[in-house]
Amino acid sequence: MMNPHENYIAELEYLQFLEREESNKSNDFMSSTRRFDMDEHLQVQNQFNKLVNTKEYLTQEEFDFCFDWDKTIKEDMFYIGDYSKLGDYLNLRVYSEQEHHEYTQMVERGF
Repeated sequence: MMNPHENYIAELEYLQFLEREESNKSNDFMSSTRRFDMDEHLQVQNQFNKLVNTKEYLTQEEFDFCFDWDKTIKEDMFYIGDYSKLGDYLNLRVYSEQEHHEYTQMVERGF
């Protein structure tokens, strides 16, 4: 038969065990939530990079998405509005004036 002191220690150890288990469950939940947030963050970052580094013309929605992600993007975009049917903003990170002139000259020459 256990004396009261041993019984108290056993109960205390059991309660500490339960607290650790509960803590581990919440940590697992938090880490999976953190993982989900990180995955979602990477997807948004990849979409942003794709738009900013590859698209010459951005629609208003694409510009808003990029601007929400990075406010400094406004410096690299030039609003052209209805001038082009390709988009409302010219992406100066991708657009090359030299390539544009070469293309225009090639078209004018008939190549």
